[in-house]
Amino acid sequence: MTRTARILGVGVFGVAAACGGSGGSGGGGNTGPASTGVATLTGASTGTVNIPDIEGTTDASQGYVLFELLGVASYPTFTFTARFPVTSLAATTYDSTNTTQATSLYELQSSATWAQVFLATSPATNTGTFSLTLSSVGSPTTAGTGANEVTAWDYTHGTLTAKMEGQPAGIGATGEVDVSVTF
Repeated sequence: MTRTARILGVGVFGVAAACGGSGGSGGGGNTGPASTGVATLTGASTGTVNIPDIEGTTDASQGYVLFELLGVASYPTFTFTARFPVTSLAATTYDSTNTTQATSLYELQSSATWAQVFLATSPATNTGTFSLTLSSVGSPTTAGTGANEVTAWDYTHGTLTAKMEGQPAGIGATGEVDVSVTF
């Protein structure tokens, strides 16, 4: 599965999770329903967006965990992706102190986008803020061996909060939007 978050005027943060299987959210062969949630948005734009796909994956050859909340493919939509410099997902709080990349993206329509971006580079790129607290990482499923090993965490539970800014600044989307997701 490949997911790319496009952020106008800020840059592009693309992520790919290579996980096979069927059912659930497509990760690691789980066949039941994956975690789902609803994003509640307040501020310059308000509303709710269903989040039908929430998953974490580790690709042994890459050495990091990719965590995604993937909204519906039509407007309005909300997506969150983060990359953690660990090989196992833990029930803890993730923010800019223990994350290498994170992007929140809310698109009301093609010309109205709010975004939060964090890249742990030198100097760090930081637009908006985020906090992801995992209360449970569910039951991980591992497939493959060696460099082809992939672990999926499809049944995670927790909360996400993020403050997003209009992108590009002042064009199409103005002000800030706060999002809260419980899953």
